[in-house]
Amino acid sequence: MAKNLDDVIVITEDTSKDEITELLNKGKTLLLSAHKGPIVKASLTKGYSDYFQANIAIASEGVYPEVCGCGKRCNIKLYLWKD
Repeated sequence: MAKNLDDVIVITEDTSKDEITELLNKGKTLLLSAHKGPIVKASLTKGYSDYFQANIAIASEGVYPEVCGCGKRCNIKLYLWKD
């Protein structure tokens, strides 16, 4: 299913990887906060996240209150979706 910006689900720090995978497999578009480190940069370069096995694109960049799984402050919001 294509990226659907009219029906985006916001992923919080409490959302598990299994829940994210389930939502992606149901064709949902997700909005995820992260830290733009080397893994995220590599995923953005190819437009695909191997970790989530989904397409990836920048939604916005800035300073956000969330903390990434890597322990650093989030500085990017990402769309994730499957075709």
